[in-house]
Amino acid sequence: MRLMRYGARDGAKTPVVLDAGGQPRDVSALVPDFTPETIPTLRDVFKGVDLEGLPLAQTQGQRIAAPVSQPRNIWASG
Repeated sequence: MRLMRYGARDGAKTPVVLDAGGQPRDVSALVPDFTPETIPTLRDVFKGVDLEGLPLAQTQGQRIAAPVSQPRNIWASG
């Protein structure tokens, strides 16, 4: 499952999941945002949900944000 967030630079972000066809689906009705607290519950939240039945996310003119809001750790290698 591919998690994304879209929104204005300084505004609220919309949680989005890409469906099987690669279309961005707005999942804000199911989960308010992707955070360290909500990530462990997503499997149960999306269980039995037809992603293609959810509304398409409005991505025109929006910026792609970090997939998880306020991560606890950031790991990098160089």
